[in-house]
Amino acid sequence: MTGLKKRYLEHLDRMRRMMARYALEPRDVTRFYGESETRNALGRCITCEAVAPCEAYLAETDLGETPTFCPNLNILQALSATLNEDDGEDASESGSLNAWQAVRRPGVRDALRA
Repeated sequence: MTGLKKRYLEHLDRMRRMMARYALEPRDVTRFYGESETRNALGRCITCEAVAPCEAYLAETDLGETPTFCPNLNILQALSATLNEDDGEDASESGSLNAWQAVRRPGVRDALRA
């Protein structure tokens, strides 16, 4: 795996884990914001240089302090609050941006840990 591809997949994995901290799935982000803004959010994450603080935050067992370093924090918090308000609504299966599928492929998680 090339270094660039590995870095890309590591950032995708971090973003997915950050979403999980706010009880979000990638499809929630795509469904609510659309593919264009989802791609922008992925771009912000991929170009973010706050890897160490992000990993430290994600390693914590409780949410603790709000991660001010995250360039996607505002959209994640807003979406989490919106979905918590609409808790009874059924989540759509649409919103499957292809970039998210890369982290689910067999062997990708193992390659990220290598």
